[in-house]
Amino acid sequence: MPKIDSKAKATIAITLIIAAAIGANCIQAQRTVARTTPYLFKARALNAVSTITGQVAENDTNWAGYIIASNLQNPQPTVAGVSASWTVPSVSPSNQTEVFSAIWIGIGGFFDNTLIQVGTEQDSIGGQPDYSAWYELLPQFAITIHTITISPGDQMNASIQLANSFTGAWSIYLKDLTTNQTFQNYFIYPASQLSAEWVVERPLVPPRLTVLANIGSVTFTNCSALVGTQSSSISTFPTVQSIMYDSVKNATGITQLTAVSDLSPDGSSFTVETSPSAIPEMSAWAIFPLTIGTSLLAVALKKRQPKKKEETSIDFIE
Repeated sequence: MPKIDSKAKATIAITLIIAAAIGANCIQAQRTVARTTPYLFKARALNAVSTITGQVAENDTNWAGYIIASNLQNPQPTVAGVSASWTVPSVSPSNQTEVFSAIWIGIGGFFDNTLIQVGTEQDSIGGQPDYSAWYELLPQFAITIHTITISPGDQMNASIQLANSFTGAWSIYLKDLTTNQTFQNYFIYPASQLSAEWVVERPLVPPRLTVLANIGSVTFTNCSALVGTQSSSISTFPTVQSIMYDSVKNATGITQLTAVSDLSPDGSSFTVETSPSAIPEMSAWAIFPLTIGTSLLAVALKKRQPKKKEETSIDFIE
């Protein structure tokens, strides 16, 4: 056997270390990549505002719910908090394919490529339901919250608050009111503060979107946002109602994947339904034509495009 000198040994050792690191990163990416959509953003030019309600209706390939901002035409970085409650729905197992759903609240991500989120996930993997709690600060992948074990029927309460405007410290809070398990931590993060969201999402597994899990329905309650010095319900602010559609066009148009209810009278609650029986049977092209004129409630079909983003260091405050 030929003798291996010290330089060669060092080279081999470094190669093995790099290979191990790459392998670990791949495993980590596989574990977390399905949670949400890093390196994507929802930049829009919204010009279909209702002068009656101040609300925009839009369709999306993977978000369903409500979004607010200080102004939909010229949003200001004044969103400093968001909160809501919901009950973890039961996912219908799928033996034919893996299906996913994420329920979350967040700040940013609608007009820009920053997004801070916390929520729950309801998936079916290999025909078995899978439930978890998580938080995420784009462009990083989502982090599973192991201190909270969720089950269908658990009542959740979540909030994201700007804790220190000078340092950019944010508080992420999630509590399972059924089991009394709680997560709270503080993070330094350069959030845009342009929007707040209450969303049901079908996550992205690169290079394509996942199949949305059938979770029946989920109702967001006690929804509130802090914009500037005003803390109030969704309906107080300029609002976007987002309805999820399939991104693939067929002979009759595109398929609506969710139904999103109107806001409750106090503006703090709404329901997202994913059950096929709850979805209207009509062509999206008939409702939302591609040629958008000056209609107050016209909707642009917008597909989120990949956008590379420079790595941002995120400091964690334990």
